[in-house]
Amino acid sequence: MSIGTIILIVLILMLIGVIPSWPHSRGWGYGPSGGLGLL
Repeated sequence: MSIGTIILIVLILMLIGVIPSWPHSRGWGYGPSGGLGLL
């Protein structure tokens, strides 16, 4: 697999992991979105 494919898979997995916990993210501040911000 190419690096682009791996990055795409990682982004999808991060989105899948963040979306279900979105309503709780207000209590955590920018914790969940911080992972996406690093990329």
